[in-house]
Amino acid sequence: MEEFSSILFRIRKELDLTQEEIASKLGVTGNYVSLLEGGKKEASDALKARLQALSTQVQEAAVENGKQRRIPLLGWAHAGSAGVYEETPFSWQKTIPTDCRDPKAFGLVLEGDSMIGQKGLSLHHGDVLVVQPSEQPYSGCIVVARFNNDGVICRQLEMNGSRLILAPLNERYPVSEHAPEEFAWIYPVFGSWTQLWNR
Repeated sequence: MEEFSSILFRIRKELDLTQEEIASKLGVTGNYVSLLEGGKKEASDALKARLQALSTQVQEAAVENGKQRRIPLLGWAHAGSAGVYEETPFSWQKTIPTDCRDPKAFGLVLEGDSMIGQKGLSLHHGDVLVVQPSEQPYSGCIVVARFNNDGVICRQLEMNGSRLILAPLNERYPVSEHAPEEFAWIYPVFGSWTQLWNR
């Protein structure tokens, strides 16, 4: 788990602030920030909460201004236990840039080959999906859904009355039909990107 000294330094650099400037925003001295970043002092829970609030405030401002920002990148297994931005650990180390305007957006690394289509849209194992918890899914969009039993799935959504039809892009996998109450959440996918460099 990332140390608070590293978290503070990373956030300060992301915000392009000096130690004095971030100290002013956190209600401490620049010398205290220096000691925290050097690992010579332990941060209180109150200070950690203030840094979290500052980081969230800046993220939301970036969304409103249409600028890119960094969002947490979760693995598929983590999506089962931390599927919303607020549940993501503050010390989460992996982030990705996005221009998605949802302030609660997070990234997921896709697993498996169920979304590899024969033509048109195709999502591959290892692709990063940007998920939008604040948006309502619509018929035809790609979604990530978490079942109440913690299973997580990526499919194309079709709505048929009160039933939800989840269709894979890969024809080798079955189409399934569900009631909305079978899911803890269903979030639409904003977009995806493929990492080509693997070193």
